[in-house]
Amino acid sequence: MTATLEAYNVSGSTGSMPSSGTPAHSVFNGIINLSGSASYNNSAYGWYYQVTFSGLDPAKTYEFVTTANRGSSYNPERWSKFSIVGADAYTNASSTGTIQISPDVVHLNGGANTAAGDVVRWTGIAAADGIFTVRSENLLDINGKPYGYGMQAFALSELEGVVVPEPASLVVWSLLGLTTGGLGWRRRKRLA
Repeated sequence: MTATLEAYNVSGSTGSMPSSGTPAHSVFNGIINLSGSASYNNSAYGWYYQVTFSGLDPAKTYEFVTTANRGSSYNPERWSKFSIVGADAYTNASSTGTIQISPDVVHLNGGANTAAGDVVRWTGIAAADGIFTVRSENLLDINGKPYGYGMQAFALSELEGVVVPEPASLVVWSLLGLTTGGLGWRRRKRLA
């Protein structure tokens, strides 16, 4: 499996960890420190930040989770659009504070996402060619400006027992940032 990161016209800003007990905290705490960098653009239209997965097993299904959190009360309304592209099947399972526009498009407020800790999540992802992309890009904020925050981190999990039962799942974690980034692999065993 390969994860290819691509960005256009983005800048960097500090981020913040979501509050304990929130969906984002449950997914990323202890794995990735979201207090580092958050990608954004506050002056131009058309910015995006995306990850494309290739080499996935077409006989298996996956779950993708991402979040963004500037963590600033100064930027309370910084919505971004998140889209899944190229997958043949998926189910939107994003947290309740997001806005589902369609099954493949979700809006997330990454300006002040500390208390809510919302995540964009698709589960049951199947791709016959083993490739799909998740893209984050700008929306206009309440003042008509293209402020927004792209995906700050993501997790991709191979779902167990959905298509082909396996004794373990593959989880890919990544922190997305302008100056720091990387991929980590972790195998976890299914309990019970």
